[in-house]
Amino acid sequence: RGTMGRALALMLGAVQFGGPAALTAREFGNAINMAGRQRMLTQKMSKEFFLTAKGYAPEANRANLAASLALFHDSLEKLINGSAADGIPAAPSDYSLRHLLEERKLWLPFKATLEDSMDKDTIPAAALDYVRTWNMPLLAQADKATAALVLDANKADVQTAGPQVDLAGRQRMLSQKMSKEAVMISLNMDMPAIQKTLKGTLGLFASTHLALLRGMKVVGLTSTRSICVLQQMRVVSDVWEDFQAL
Repeated sequence: RGTMGRALALMLGAVQFGGPAALTAREFGNAINMAGRQRMLTQKMSKEFFLTAKGYAPEANRANLAASLALFHDSLEKLINGSAADGIPAAPSDYSLRHLLEERKLWLPFKATLEDSMDKDTIPAAALDYVRTWNMPLLAQADKATAALVLDANKADVQTAGPQVDLAGRQRMLSQKMSKEAVMISLNMDMPAIQKTLKGTLGLFASTHLALLRGMKVVGLTSTRSICVLQQMRVVSDVWEDFQAL
């Protein structure tokens, strides 16, 4: 688990849940966290696919991509159907189920494209174009599914971890998104628009990191006070400074 993942887990552990519900607070929390991770995986697997196409450590990136594909697929099925072993309930409402099924609808052809192309010596241009075009709609739908699960928890009077955990989870996605965009630049994809997109992603990551540390009253975000979380956030700050210098 990465540094941001550890910080997110600590934030989740610090939240006190309450209120009667058919599903427990832990079950809602597990589902929301897993659904949020899907957002990050859309960008991670796209980055790994583009790195493979570039010829950068192709065997390692193929292995990483295969693992990302399996994790995304297994997680989506667990979110739809439930997994007692993982403490994940089946989709708790028709609303969240509809969004998860829409995510699956986008996912299956995306998965097939990656699997059909990733082991080829030369990645077909059509496959690169497909992933370039559809990774962001898949990300957007994964975000909608996460929001639907948060809404289910709110309707059940289960206190979720609030904007702090949502923003921390988004940081996981942004770290992969900016890496993906950097690889796209190296492949001369969507130039020069992708350069502007990367600049925006970098800025959003930086501003969100500061908001998590200092708080933001306008969205009800309190400053981080947990020593354990602050220690992990400090590690993120150090890594972020090194990344910006590249």
